[in-house]
Amino acid sequence: MFNQATIMGFLGNDPTIHTFQNGSKSATFTVAVNESYIDRQGHKQTITTWINCVAYGKLADIVQQIARKGVCVFVQGKLQQNKPYTNKDGVMVQSYSIIVDTIRLCGSSSGNVQQQQISNNVEANQHYSQSGQAKLATQPQHQGNGNVDDDIPF
Repeated sequence: MFNQATIMGFLGNDPTIHTFQNGSKSATFTVAVNESYIDRQGHKQTITTWINCVAYGKLADIVQQIARKGVCVFVQGKLQQNKPYTNKDGVMVQSYSIIVDTIRLCGSSSGNVQQQQISNNVEANQHYSQSGQAKLATQPQHQGNGNVDDDIPF
């Protein structure tokens, strides 16, 4: 089976950091993902879906340092079903969260997808994985004699 979720949107709030008794951390935050369409009357409609995200360990530390309300982020992780609960109207609610494996800043809060400088001199074109290491988010360069067929594994 394959469980992979990828979203891009704007942080709805600053991350909430929780420190466990053993010293490890979790960072919870919501990402607003907007989808626009034209309705039958020709009016533009926008639907916003709020997605819960949770990062653990070193990645939670990084999220705490770099993520702020309104910042555009690209998040990858696995989808996890949360425990059902009963809301204030007495209705049983089922929710899901993305357990973050990778997070990447993709621009400023104004919606302008430009690179921005972040604390500790880390550039926005870097992404962060669960190992807590920053990795450049560039495409790998093809090396070889120019014959792409040599790279096919079968």
